[in-house]
Amino acid sequence: MLRWLVGSLAVLALGFPLFAREGTVITKDGHSYPGDVTVKGDTVEIVSPGINGPIGIKMANVDKIQYVDDLSAEVKTGLAKLDKRDVKSRIALAKVAVEGKAYDAARAVLLDAQAIEPANREVADMLVQVNRHLAPASQPSPGPAPAVPDPNPAPAPATRPGTEPYVAKREVTPEEINRIRQLEWRKDEPLPIKVRIDGDTKRKYIASDPSITAAEFAKLPPDQQGAMILLNGKPDLYPGVHVESDPVTVLEFRKNVQRVIVQGCATAGCHTAGKAGSFSLVAANNDAAIYTNFLVLQKYSKTIPPKAGDPATAKGTQRIVVDRAYPDQSLLLQYMLPSDLADTPHPAAPGYKGAVKTKSAPGYAQVAHWIGELNPIAPDYSIDLSKDPPKKEAKEGK
Repeated sequence: MLRWLVGSLAVLALGFPLFAREGTVITKDGHSYPGDVTVKGDTVEIVSPGINGPIGIKMANVDKIQYVDDLSAEVKTGLAKLDKRDVKSRIALAKVAVEGKAYDAARAVLLDAQAIEPANREVADMLVQVNRHLAPASQPSPGPAPAVPDPNPAPAPATRPGTEPYVAKREVTPEEINRIRQLEWRKDEPLPIKVRIDGDTKRKYIASDPSITAAEFAKLPPDQQGAMILLNGKPDLYPGVHVESDPVTVLEFRKNVQRVIVQGCATAGCHTAGKAGSFSLVAANNDAAIYTNFLVLQKYSKTIPPKAGDPATAKGTQRIVVDRAYPDQSLLLQYMLPSDLADTPHPAAPGYKGAVKTKSAPGYAQVAHWIGELNPIAPDYSIDLSKDPPKKEAKEGK
């Protein structure tokens, strides 16, 4: 499970420098602060983009400092140790690099994985995300696609981040809600998660895992059993793990963000089905609506027209509605503001003056906090709302 590799990448600065280095400070309570890091005696200072003045944190409250250059070197070493055909481990390694903002190293690992499996959708999706955070000069010039035949080509994803338009033609199913909950469920979840597991799923998992006996497994609470199956079990077991409560990311969305987008975006004549182009939300507050909106916001992106006289934006700029790595650049936040306060104003719409009046408004702060708490890498939900839901497979014996 790459424990040796991930463990070695948790880089703790032992010889603290007195000059700034790009990195991420991770505190003992689990918060992350990326930026230019300088250690001054018993305090570490972080200068982050978009924040006025340095953030000061006492060293006693710091769990670790992860420097980008150190992490990049560790990633390169880790890549050399992997089996030549091990794409899964390369994806895991790239995720560690992205979490530490080592985007160049992440791209190198993903390109290596893509050379092994050119049709791998997860690798392609991650490359799109990583390339957004690299300066244009550092990105490779586009070349012809690798001419490697695939005997079993995967279907092209219709809703990959970075492609548009993303048109949701239906709401999520109960099975898809369960999958979103599984993927958003964190191992350090601060709230209890209610989990129910099918008996057949338990039996199959125990039979497949020689490291635990049936008696040992039975002693674990349901949430630990479910987490173990999702971490170590095969994908065919996932549907049998029913997560019956909201993970914290969805709970915060339900409480604070859904209300804002329903009142400000999904009102009549705005972003409801058939209105305002391809970006559609559901103006309701049931589970299906909440999880549908949660997913749509993760998937949708838009090309922003070029700015007059700015050669850097001559071809337009690709922006995403929810930018997990750089929350303040999220179109959701930009479009909430009045046009005179937004760096990227909402497209002209009759009567729309912004969902909030200023950045200090509670609604804006709540949405910004929610985006900032999301994992920097969006999960691969494998849910396409532009198509009919997958057909349910008939159970054996029926």
